[in-house]
Amino acid sequence: MKHPALAAKMTFLGVAAKTGDLGVELEIEGDHLPKTVDGWDVHTEGSLRGRDGRSVSPGENEVDTPREYVTHGVISINDLPSDLNHLCAYLKRGKTTVRLTPRASTHIHVNMTNDTFQTYLNFICLFTMAEPILLRLCGPQRNGNLFCLPSYESGDLPSAPPAHFGRRR
Repeated sequence: MKHPALAAKMTFLGVAAKTGDLGVELEIEGDHLPKTVDGWDVHTEGSLRGRDGRSVSPGENEVDTPREYVTHGVISINDLPSDLNHLCAYLKRGKTTVRLTPRASTHIHVNMTNDTFQTYLNFICLFTMAEPILLRLCGPQRNGNLFCLPSYESGDLPSAPPAHFGRRR
């Protein structure tokens, strides 16, 4: 028999339920990056750098100022391809150049406010198992650097010595 708390909606944490599947953040370094993009919020991100690794001051607006592009809140997964294509078109305009660096990244936030606590726990378990594979797909510039810290190196997940897994007592 399952514990009744597993059936509770994630709103028990005090967060209002939201409509939509996910939110996306794209952290980009480059030159002449657009300051505004229809359908996206544009922010500065302190971990990003200007040309040649130059530190960027908050609020500055130089040619090489990096930008973070964030969806307007939670969106439908069905809308994501067109939203990304729209952003891509902006990034191909005029003098805009995008620099691929180990600091730039993509964050995908999954909306689980309408799901149960059990679904949330299942998602965490599944992601924890898949994360090492996903991280290896990111390549050697991301895997192992301080800008892409996996959950198993963060100290946030409980751990048990591997020798105890699968061993009967």
